[in-house]
Amino acid sequence: MLTGRPTEFGTGIEIIGDYWDLKNLYNTVHSLARDEDSPGYGAFMSFAYEIRKANNNQRYSHYDFVEELANYKGCRIFWAHSFAIIKFMRENAGFTFTNSDMQADIYCLESIIEGCLKSFDLRIGEQIFEWLTHHNIPQTEYIEILINRITLKVVQAADGKPRFKQLRKELETFSYDHPEHIEFRKYIEGKAKNLKCKVSELDDETDFSELNFNW
Repeated sequence: MLTGRPTEFGTGIEIIGDYWDLKNLYNTVHSLARDEDSPGYGAFMSFAYEIRKANNNQRYSHYDFVEELANYKGCRIFWAHSFAIIKFMRENAGFTFTNSDMQADIYCLESIIEGCLKSFDLRIGEQIFEWLTHHNIPQTEYIEILINRITLKVVQAADGKPRFKQLRKELETFSYDHPEHIEFRKYIEGKAKNLKCKVSELDDETDFSELNFNW
């Protein structure tokens, strides 16, 4: 079955499973992504890409999870990305047919995220999970850029508990009526207007592989 654990320095989580676990999760993500013009589609595809790479042995093999008949593999996902993905999966599942395997993947990911949050830091983890339980993450045209903006601020914090505290703070930016969200929305809409394009056509050029941070 799928499992997970927080990364060592509080930057995200590792999703771990055997071949069939990851294959089923990959199919679930694709099934719930809707069409390529829908908000959040890029976040779904980014997650699916990491799952596929993991299953092709191009990410991380977890020898401490190896059993006689199963080689466990995994991929790392930033916290903010994982929060958005599970929220979008749950929301999109309400608008399309889902089978028992898809529902199982959604519940399993929710459980993994909750467990990882609380195992890294019980007090702050409970605060974050409480927020996620009672708030939505809007599937706006600029949501993928906002996810990266939040993640950038988080990874720039010091390793470990300071980074986790920064995550709790930045989480509020997801709220549509939060001052920082409103400011960001005005910035993005202004940028699109200046470039004479749609907000959905804007690209985020953040390359996290070039940043010096520890997972």
